[in-house]
Amino acid sequence: MALVELFGETLVTKDGPKPTAEALSGCTQIGVYFSAHWCPPCRAFTPKLADKFKHDYAAKGLKVVFVSADRHEKDFNEYYGEMPWHALPYGCDRGKALGSRYDVEDIPMLVILDPQGNMLSKDGRILVSQGMTYPWSLGAHADAGRPSSVPSSVARATKCRSAGAWLKSEC
Repeated sequence: MALVELFGETLVTKDGPKPTAEALSGCTQIGVYFSAHWCPPCRAFTPKLADKFKHDYAAKGLKVVFVSADRHEKDFNEYYGEMPWHALPYGCDRGKALGSRYDVEDIPMLVILDPQGNMLSKDGRILVSQGMTYPWSLGAHADAGRPSSVPSSVARATKCRSAGAWLKSEC
């Protein structure tokens, strides 16, 4: 799937709005990061992801797009200020569509895509948390990126259930 179809024409970057194709060019994989300022597990995971992104993943070609479930633009701006990657514009309808596409029920959730936008795994958070070496070798639609030693009940224990906030928001 074309990246512009997934994310829209423009992404928010630290240098201001950029065309999606330009912002994601040269990537080896894309992480679609569903998260929110109000979610304690998100607030705990974001610094870990940001640290690994800055010190390893970015140099190896991972690009991340933050999809916010924040209820207020002020919260989005504050939270995005802590992140070293790109984001969908606040309140963008694409966030709702992406949440539906990847069956996001809990956050934080990190969906891994190939450079063409095909889903490789919905378990990116586990890949990061377990310290698996990037780039991740995942087959299309694998979802087998989950290490067998991590039961899904453990993976779910540190997530916020009301992640569908962007699915109900007015844009």
